[in-house]
Amino acid sequence: MKKLLIICLCIFCLSGCHRQEVIVGDDWRTTGVILDYGQVTQNGEKIEVVLTMDEEKAMLYLDSKEHIEFAELRFPEGFKDEYVSIDFSDLNEDGSSDISISFKESKLSWVWDKESGFVIV
Repeated sequence: MKKLLIICLCIFCLSGCHRQEVIVGDDWRTTGVILDYGQVTQNGEKIEVVLTMDEEKAMLYLDSKEHIEFAELRFPEGFKDEYVSIDFSDLNEDGSSDISISFKESKLSWVWDKESGFVIV
């Protein structure tokens, strides 16, 4: 009986090791994946966004507790460089923000197109 109790306790303890606890008020922005914050203007509306990045693209999400995608900015194939900063200036003066991302050795820019979204230039 003592062995059965020890086995049950071990199983109970081990089963708790792999469970993720749901934390009330948990916020995806606290996971450390955000590189920067900014404000995009589209059609006169100011939208707070956050920037994340992987090897293929930069992603803008709404700066909110919910993980809501705003825009995907694809990199040219084979592009690799170290992130430095982001700028949301209106490059083509159409009243909507465009995006320029500065890297250690280069800079990529996307302009806003009403039909296609952000297009790399």
